[in-house]
Amino acid sequence: MSGIVPAKPPRTMPFVLSGDAHEDADCPPCRLRSLFDSISRGQPRTARSRDDCTNRSDSRDDRCTRPGAPGCGCQQNLPHDTRLDLPSARPEPRAGFELPVRRSSRRGRRPVTRPSRGHTATPPRAKPACPKAGNPRTSSPAIMNAPLSTLFLHGGPGLSSIAERDLYGHTLPIHWWDQPRSVVLFARPFGALVEAAEDEIRMLADTTGGPIDLLAHSFGAHLALRLIARVPAHVGKLWLLAPVYDIGDAFVRLATRLLTLSPASEPLLAALAEFKATSDYARFARLAVQVTSFANLFELYWGAGANTRRRWYLDLLARQNLVDPSAFEVIVRDFWADPVPPLDPVAGAQKVQLVFGREDPLVDLDAERHTWMQLFPHAQYVELDTGHFVHLEAPASRWWKSI
Repeated sequence: MSGIVPAKPPRTMPFVLSGDAHEDADCPPCRLRSLFDSISRGQPRTARSRDDCTNRSDSRDDRCTRPGAPGCGCQQNLPHDTRLDLPSARPEPRAGFELPVRRSSRRGRRPVTRPSRGHTATPPRAKPACPKAGNPRTSSPAIMNAPLSTLFLHGGPGLSSIAERDLYGHTLPIHWWDQPRSVVLFARPFGALVEAAEDEIRMLADTTGGPIDLLAHSFGAHLALRLIARVPAHVGKLWLLAPVYDIGDAFVRLATRLLTLSPASEPLLAALAEFKATSDYARFARLAVQVTSFANLFELYWGAGANTRRRWYLDLLARQNLVDPSAFEVIVRDFWADPVPPLDPVAGAQKVQLVFGREDPLVDLDAERHTWMQLFPHAQYVELDTGHFVHLEAPASRWWKSI
């Protein structure tokens, strides 16, 4: 690796934060950077109107719309770009190419408000399955028509379940739920997200007539902890895939990994040293700005043997709205202020499996195992030869075993 190198004006890619090269209020990466920068300087965040805070999963309003730019068009004329010296798997954009509109798979989905009680769930409509990234599908009518007895809680926050639906379709009886990004409209976004998750598990429980298993990835493990505390009767088995307990520590590990590849990055070195000295949110915001300024950040999340899946994911990232940087900033800020649950055994979850990837750059295996085994002393523990996206690299039979 040759570290950070000055590059030609970059190809247009989503979620590329390229230092201080440009600022554009309509560009999601610029918006994330400006939000973090304002917090790190002690300034209030710029107020957003409801029109600016729609559910990003159902809208294209959160990306730049300049001609000929797929995704973030304002980066076409950047004077430089901060990149990792890693091979890029993203395709060159076609002239006039636009990202497709991703529409909700459920009609009449009500907006995120304070969850109501006693309503009836409507199961999601079936979509035709198609093989992706070397993943042949063998959906049977029994699986397609099986009740969705497992709720998926994706990571991020601010990510989505687009990749999971694209890869698995309806081959597994899992509700690949997109956490509503419109929670950024609430005074307590993380609290609103927990309530939305509670609402979702109640709907599934009403449909199936029994408890719902939880499949939580990364930051989604914190939603799982809140659901177990709030609605223990509705929670069945629990799978935690690459769970991250301390998001600050995860960014420290990411920054450390980046510095092994780009040791001359002085801003990243300074932000990391500041956060290690005092781990408050303002310093975390500055560290997050530097970590996310690397264009090829998501390439680090994969194991060494997952090149095919890595290319598939990065291609999907280039075409669809997998991540909302604004939702990440707003939810993490509120989560930071939320009291951390004590590391005492969690009552209400008797069957738990912990699954980690040995090549996960966000996780220290010994530390995370110790933390989560304190919460779930009787949990089964599994390590796989994967990176952070355990469930996208390994087949389901490896990470979704009977417990």
